Order: sequence, then structure tokens, then C-alpha cells
Amino acid sequence: MKTLTKTRAAASLSLLAAVVLIGSGGVTGVGIVWARQQIAATASRAQVLKKRLDQAERSLAELNTALTAEQTAPALERRNVEWQLGLVPLREPQVVRVAAADEQLFAGRRGRGLFTDFTPAANLALSAPSARFAVNLPRR
Repeated sequence: MKTLTKTRAAASLSLLAAVVLIGSGGVTGVGIVWARQQIAATASRAQVLKKRLDQAERSLAELNTALTAEQTAPALERRNVEWQLGLVPLREPQVVRVAAADEQLFAGRRGRGLFTDFTPAANLALSAPSARFAVNLPRR
């Protein structure tokens, strides 16, 4: 009788080990499926973001093209006439040419915070369009 109990205990232990082994294999399988699903979902989100980024880059390129077209001398002269701004082209003595090395120097100073009075409007003066105009006010 004692050997029968030992045999049953050994069989129960073997059965328990088999159930644990099968259970852990099932949990591992579920974990692998879940991880693959997460990878697929992340790849899908990355693809959507890449499409949005590509669209934004295309839109930016179109905007830069339109902006460049509007900054040409003929376009500025046309807008001047259309909007009746009364602007006249600058004469050469009014133009101060800045060397490229000086622009880099000023940009470096601005990056280090040496120009605290810089505003976006003042910053635009460094990258002005190709045609420049001055206001011709009537004298009183």
C-alpha cells in the first residue's frame, strides 16, 4: 500500500509538472503574439507619422517656392502698384552691403546672446528680398 501511495504521488507530481510546463508554454505563446501585435501597431503608427512628415515637407517646399516667387523684383513691383504703396526702389548709395563673414559673425554673436535687442523684424533685415524699396513720402 505504501508503494501505491508513492506511485500515485509520483504520478501526481509528474502530472503537475506537465500542467505547469504546458501552462508556461501557453503564457509564453500569448506573450509572443502580444509582442508581435505591439510591433505591428507601432510600425503602423510610424508609417502614418512618416506620411504626415512627407506631406508637411511637401507643403513646406511649396510654400518656399511661392515665397521665393513673391520676393522677386517684378512681383514686388507688381504688389507695389496693386496695393498703391508708393514705394520706390532703393538707390545704390542707400544700400549697405554686408560681407558673408560679417553675417556669420553677427549670427554667432546673436547665438551667444550678445545682441539682446534683436527682434524678429530686425532679423528679417539680414535676409531681405532681392528687390528693396524705400517710402517716398510727399513733402508738406
